[in-house]
Amino acid sequence: MTTAQPGMFTLKEINRTKILQDVIDRNLRPGQAAEMLGITPRHCSRLISRYRQSGPLGVTNRSRGRPGNRRLPETLTERVLHIIRENYVDFGPTLAREKLEETHGLILGKETVRRLMIKAGIWVPRSKRAPRIQQPRYRWACTGELVQIDGCNHHWFESRAKPCTLLVYVDDATSCLMQLRFVKSESTFTYFVDTRSYLEKHGKPMALYSDKASVFRINNKKWAHLTLQDRLVKELRLQGISSMEAANVFAEEFMNDYNPTPPMTSFLKSTRGPLLTTNVWGGPQKWRSWSRPSGIITGRSPFHPATVLHAGVKPPRRRNPSAPLIRTICSMCPGETSVTL
Repeated sequence: MTTAQPGMFTLKEINRTKILQDVIDRNLRPGQAAEMLGITPRHCSRLISRYRQSGPLGVTNRSRGRPGNRRLPETLTERVLHIIRENYVDFGPTLAREKLEETHGLILGKETVRRLMIKAGIWVPRSKRAPRIQQPRYRWACTGELVQIDGCNHHWFESRAKPCTLLVYVDDATSCLMQLRFVKSESTFTYFVDTRSYLEKHGKPMALYSDKASVFRINNKKWAHLTLQDRLVKELRLQGISSMEAANVFAEEFMNDYNPTPPMTSFLKSTRGPLLTTNVWGGPQKWRSWSRPSGIITGRSPFHPATVLHAGVKPPRRRNPSAPLIRTICSMCPGETSVTL
């Protein structure tokens, strides 16, 4: 029961009143009453005397309704709230407490400042805030419209090999696994190579959905990760597979068993477009970097170190900060490096 107001009784005080009345009626001894109440016999005698003099009100807590002995002075409370309203009205309690100590020399507890701000209506606790309604993202209607891609770093081979990353391509409409590929690490170029393989096999989707260095919330792709970390790991163990090369070969067989048979149908027909022969792979999928000209540019692509001579550019005698920038482009295909002025 919460703290009672003056003139009201708590359950503990009501029970105490009944026991003290039994002592007065000689149904209990004071020692037995003290043991039942969990207090000392001396304190029990004081309660009996107060009960004889004032009745049930003598058993209540005498400090109830009085100001606390350790409360802050009213002048200090008003000063703190005035400073917060003038300078830190949009600050949280923790930051406001730090600024009060650093700037104004007022040393208070974080919870004290929080309580004052809540009582004054400056801060609303999280439990009293209106819930934030998240707009759900519904599945796309057609198979092949949206493909979710993400990498999952895990001990796929358990203790048989080092951890590696599994690149997962999941169709948004049907939650079917479209492509699995084991790589050493999740990088731009591994996505380039895997996306090229996906497009050659399935055609062009309308959109690719990736997390872009953030964390996905729970969706059909994250559920796929959780399922793969359970089922795929066990399948690799049963097959005795301990290398990424063998796992990539087995991935096709695993996807055929994992995806529903017959395939899950979406609301509309498939919208995957064919891959035209006029598409240029090296166009959008490139890594670009900038440097200033010297006699020889020595760069390192993700595939191999490359040494590129300046074509038609006379090397300067000394380093010139105002020299034009040269853009070095490394294609997604190994061995392709170009220089653009």
